Amino acid sequence: MSLFNRLFPRYNNDSAVQEPGQANEVFEDLFIATEPPAAEERPKFLTSRLTELSSKDHTEEGSQAGYAYHNMDMCEQMLAGIRSKILKAVEDEIGQLGLFIDQLDVEISQLPEGLMENTLQGMKSRREQIRRHQLKLHEQKLLVTGNSGLADWPTTSFRTGFIRGYEDHLTANLLISKFLD
Repeated sequence: MSLFNRLFPRYNNDSAVQEPGQANEVFEDLFIATEPPAAEERPKFLTSRLTELSSKDHTEEGSQAGYAYHNMDMCEQMLAGIRSKILKAVEDEIGQLGLFIDQLDVEISQLPEGLMENTLQGMKSRREQIRRHQLKLHEQKLLVTGNSGLADWPTTSFRTGFIRGYEDHLTANLLISKFLD
C-alpha cells in the first residue's frame, strides 16, 4: 500500500468497502516518531566587536611576527595596528550608543506629559545608563592610546609573543652558526 493510500484511505478503492469484522489498521510509522528529536542548535551569544578585540590573545601571532621580522620597530607598528582596531571598535560602539540615545530622546519627547509616568521614568533611566556606558567608553578610548584599558591584554600578549618569537629566531641563528662552524 502506498503512503498516499495510507494517509487518504477513502480515495483507495480497495479500502472503501470494509468487512464488518475487519478493524482499521494503525500504522505506527506514520504517526509515532521512533527517533528522538534532533537537538536544536542554539544561537551563539553575540558579542560586540569591541569585546572580541579586547579579549583576543595575540601571543601566537606575536610569536610568528617576532620570528619572521625580529625587529622591535615592526613590533611597535603591529601594536599600533592592534590599538587602532580597538580604537575603531570603541568609536563605532560610542556612535551606536549615541544613535540609541537619540532614538530614546525622540520616543521620550513623543510621550504625553503625565501619562504613563512609569514608562517615561523607565526610558529616562535607561537613557542615563546608556549615557554612562558611553562616557566609560570615552575613557577607554583615552586609555587605549596608552596601551592600557581595553588594549592592555591584546598588546601585552602580542608583545610577549613577539619577544618569544624573537628569542626563538636568535636561538635558531645561534644553533645554525655553531653547526656551520
